Amino acid sequence: MKVRKTFNDKQYLQSGGLSHKYLRFCEFVADGSTINDAFDNAGFEITEFCSPERVYSSPHVRGQIDRLRRLNEIKAGMTKEELEGYLMTAIRIPVGDVGPLSPFCLEYTVDEIATGGGKGIPIKRTRIKKVSPLDAAKMLIQLKGWAEPSQLVVDSGPNMLAQLEERAKHLVSSLNRAGCVDV
Repeated sequence: MKVRKTFNDKQYLQSGGLSHKYLRFCEFVADGSTINDAFDNAGFEITEFCSPERVYSSPHVRGQIDRLRRLNEIKAGMTKEELEGYLMTAIRIPVGDVGPLSPFCLEYTVDEIATGGGKGIPIKRTRIKKVSPLDAAKMLIQLKGWAEPSQLVVDSGPNMLAQLEERAKHLVSSLNRAGCVDV
């Protein structure tokens, strides 16, 4: 038996009239997932009329994502710019600059291994576990949207073909003058 989640009127109005799948999609995107991962995790299936890009392009979905992102910023206690600064520093900071009170320190232990020589001086080993620069870089890439594909516009037709032929002739003549190609 399938259990269907129902919304009361208040939840429905707050969500902008979005269904449960759309709300889950918005939550995943607001939390940093790519639109393809969010689409899969929300339970959508790609059809002729439903794709990740189509769901993401809806103004209601974009508005809900923006609301959720603002809530996440408030909850985190950091603005987007502060988070970017933190991540940039986490990527660049050397382990030697991370101390026990550093915001980049995940674990700090000092162990006494042995006493050195006959003088009874303890030899200590310090272990520092800091924020992973690789994970910070991945998060920064998602936050900045650098992983999103950029749109490529290609002009085609007789105009483009003529331009390419002209460019090819120019390159061949330049190579001939340099003595590199004999055509």
